[in-house]
Amino acid sequence: MDVGSQFPAVEARSRGLRRAVRVAAAAHLAAMSLQAALALGLLAGSAQAFSAHGWNARVVLALAVTQASLAVAHGPRRTGLWLTLFAVALVALEGAQIWLGSRGIAEAHVLNGLLIWSLSLAVLIKVASPGWAIAPPP
Repeated sequence: MDVGSQFPAVEARSRGLRRAVRVAAAAHLAAMSLQAALALGLLAGSAQAFSAHGWNARVVLALAVTQASLAVAHGPRRTGLWLTLFAVALVALEGAQIWLGSRGIAEAHVLNGLLIWSLSLAVLIKVASPGWAIAPPP
């Protein structure tokens, strides 16, 4: 039995929380897109891109923390266990990303960035389209 059908206030809160998770996931992926663009600026030798890349990394991390907090608050039963785990893993991966970048470990920094991008995209797809699933092999 769905608790929301008995308690409209609970259902309204749940809808608001789902919307907040979607907004956080979209903002996070947008900040990740900016981060990738700034990384390309770094490769072109832009000093401004270097500073902006460092500051935007903190924005990306803050959005990941927000997204993970909302996913955990919404509960793994409602968001899905893997979605909650991915959202929490993104926080750890982005902390590692900042550490790798500050130490100049470029190869691992780039690979970790690709992993973060992939997980961020998967989270956004899942929160935007909850019914989406990977089809099992035939």
